[in-house]
Amino acid sequence: MTFPEAKRVVYKKNPLKNVICQLRFPPILKIDAEVPANFQEKIRNEFPLYRERTEVTQPFMQPMNPNIINQFLSKSSSIKTHEFLSTDEIWKAILTRTFISLSTSKYTQWEHFFEKLNLLINSMFEIYSPPFFTRVGLRYIDVFNRQALKLEGEEWKELLNPSFLGLLSESFGKNIRNCESVYEIK
Repeated sequence: MTFPEAKRVVYKKNPLKNVICQLRFPPILKIDAEVPANFQEKIRNEFPLYRERTEVTQPFMQPMNPNIINQFLSKSSSIKTHEFLSTDEIWKAILTRTFISLSTSKYTQWEHFFEKLNLLINSMFEIYSPPFFTRVGLRYIDVFNRQALKLEGEEWKELLNPSFLGLLSESFGKNIRNCESVYEIK
């Protein structure tokens, strides 16, 4: 899908709390089988810090007979997560056997973000050669705090486009404490 051209706006008080791009691919078992030293060497100038985590996942758990708990536990699996961080830990790259992602808590502009993302993608293809991506996700997490912006008395519908606001633009919108929206575009 091609997005229409739009005028770029840079806010003095950026509402972005976090930006993350995740690229999913069919499992590459080599990522779990060995330490990603070659990958690290490719990105180490930008992401010198490293952490490894192992997450244990288990199938959906329902109340069960204690006699079958051992059988249930044997069905759990683990996922190795390799985290590569910038020195200030503002930028984080994550590599697992099924995805690679980049996130930042100090987003400034797409070109800067894409430069780091491109480094990861090129390094990924050079070392692991994923056949294709099954999903590409780009998430912008905005936090609008009227108090911090000195706009406490303003209605949400006066600050943001009502079609974007949904229920926040309604008369009871002032009673909503939290709102999240997700759009999935084909």
